[in-house]
Amino acid sequence: MSKFNTGNPVGSTAVKDLYDNAENLDIALNDIKTKIWKDRFGEARSTWFAVDNSLSNFETYAAAALAGSGYEVAVLYQSGLNMVRPSQAISYGGEDYAPLPSQLPFTTEATFDPSRWKKISGVSGADLKSDFGLAMVGGKISAADSIFRLLSQSSEDLITPAWFDGVLDGTADDTAAINKAGAYAKSVGGSIRIENGKHVYINGPVVLDCSVVGGSWFVGPSGSIRIEIDDVDAQRVVDIEVTNLSGNEELAAVFATSSNIAERRGMVFGRLKLYGFLRGFRGQYLKVAAVEDSFAQSLNTTPGRYQEAHFSAVMTDVWVVRNSLSIGGVLAFNSAAGVTREFYDNCIALDTYDHGFYSASPSGKEFSSFASCRALNTGGDGIKCFSNGTLTVGECFVDGTGTNGIIPVADKAYISGSTFINCGQDGIYHQGKPVGAGVNTFSLLQIDNCTTSGITREAIRVSGPESLDRVVINGGSHEALGAALKLLGATMVVQSIEVNGASLRTLSSTDQVISNLEGTTGELSVVRSTLGADSTSASLIDGRQGLLRLRDVRFAAASCSRFARNRTGDIDEKGSILDGATTGGTDFLADAGAFRSRLDVAKANGLRKSVRPGLAAPSSDASVRGDIVFNDSPTVGQPTGWVCTSAGSPGTWQPFGQSGFLLPIGATPSFIGQLAVTGGQGFIATGTTSPADWKQIT
Repeated sequence: MSKFNTGNPVGSTAVKDLYDNAENLDIALNDIKTKIWKDRFGEARSTWFAVDNSLSNFETYAAAALAGSGYEVAVLYQSGLNMVRPSQAISYGGEDYAPLPSQLPFTTEATFDPSRWKKISGVSGADLKSDFGLAMVGGKISAADSIFRLLSQSSEDLITPAWFDGVLDGTADDTAAINKAGAYAKSVGGSIRIENGKHVYINGPVVLDCSVVGGSWFVGPSGSIRIEIDDVDAQRVVDIEVTNLSGNEELAAVFATSSNIAERRGMVFGRLKLYGFLRGFRGQYLKVAAVEDSFAQSLNTTPGRYQEAHFSAVMTDVWVVRNSLSIGGVLAFNSAAGVTREFYDNCIALDTYDHGFYSASPSGKEFSSFASCRALNTGGDGIKCFSNGTLTVGECFVDGTGTNGIIPVADKAYISGSTFINCGQDGIYHQGKPVGAGVNTFSLLQIDNCTTSGITREAIRVSGPESLDRVVINGGSHEALGAALKLLGATMVVQSIEVNGASLRTLSSTDQVISNLEGTTGELSVVRSTLGADSTSASLIDGRQGLLRLRDVRFAAASCSRFARNRTGDIDEKGSILDGATTGGTDFLADAGAFRSRLDVAKANGLRKSVRPGLAAPSSDASVRGDIVFNDSPTVGQPTGWVCTSAGSPGTWQPFGQSGFLLPIGATPSFIGQLAVTGGQGFIATGTTSPADWKQIT
């Protein structure tokens, strides 16, 4: 750090140079936070603080090296000795021997095999400089590193199969080398590292109990990988690309398990690339299994193979898949008891032969979460989840499914901000699935601000035989070729259905917008929502409710048999609007209960009369006695509306009410009974022929 930077040569006595020298020397000697300073020529130099730290580190490493220098104390050769370290030594026939690193690990036999040993006499400089020199003095760093590189290495322990005669060219079989490297890594607490540009070929079973980092792996016809966890620390497998060369896509790429089931551990897989596997990763008997930033692709096109998922978990407490992509196969699957909590975050399932995501076996499952996930062009369902606990689905997108957009079967299912379009069957299908004996009872299905469109069957479908306490639809838009909301199952019982601020529409000419013709509902409440159809021979709402409650509902249909029908209870309506809709029969029908409207019009059998806006009394429409048309553009002196006093086409209509009375009597009255106030006098119309029809009220 120089203020003036004159550039004068060394030896300058200029005042500015002396100032810079003094400032730099102060930093170099006294600064205890900065490790680098720049002299007045701009060169970087180490501060005394940095030098002091380096010396301390050197002393630490040197002490460790001296403490472990040389070979271990030789033991008398005998059968059954476990040789796992190059620094181990035995005494045989008066000579000391150390195991050849390429032979490790092995167990000694009764007969001494000289091909596995080399004579030793201390540790030579050549030994220390060799590829295995570091291991001889207790080091655990990566391939081809010697003691002289100890200070420059990180503390992470990386072991290469090349130490154990691995060729790593992608052609020669490295199965034995990988297994030996794994055994050595476990013994020293290290990790297997495959360097960039190296390729591992496996044509036999590989079983590892260590972390694995990097490399391009190829699995032959007889190859397999299993990673077991025995130690306390969680293992990790990252930056691996695995390609299946066997021609058998059912081969598992990676099988992670804990052999100590009583003390299950955790494993993290990151940045995996798996090609040609139906079962890319399978986690079993783990405390936590996480797959992150990974990719898997398979070519299988056979439906019904959802259990061979690219990423799957069995008997795992916490199952996480994050920022991952699956092409051709089910992205994630879990089965059997033991998956307690599962999380899928920002994942994509594309062009799958079956479901996009499948969470099976609800027994014991407490929580399931799908956040910002996408399922595109799936052979089966986009998302399928069974749980006896809570399910949350947020900001997910499903487009193009062979069957359903989502099957959200859980005790409490919350679906928000999600889109389900172009589905071969239903958009959202709450499917009854008994668990064990008896019938399931679920608490809640809540759908907030979601969109369903291009649905072949129902937009939202709830089926039995289970019971469901509440169905809540808040906001959003739901449209289908069938019903927008349908309940199925003769024994299906729903305590209440609430539709709030939503738009529901059927494109069918025979289906209802909301249909509940098989099950029963305690109460169906529709509030501030729009129910629409182009033209249907059915009712817009038709079901079996204890009470059908309608508040400020907009009925929009070119034609329909009726707007709402309740076959088992009352209809309670207030504030509804009939927007462009005509009917071929009654507008509302309560087969087994009373009808109550905002006008308190009570008719036999719950018959509700039409109440709609208009500019005049109808001139052609079929009308029944009691129909009302409110004046949609009133002016002073004009009627408030018209009421039908005799049925017909258009029937007999009479005006009622008047909007203001201050009008001149020089004009012909608009209707009999019209009132006018002028000059402080009141007048009433007795005819509609001329101004003479106005008569003063005395």
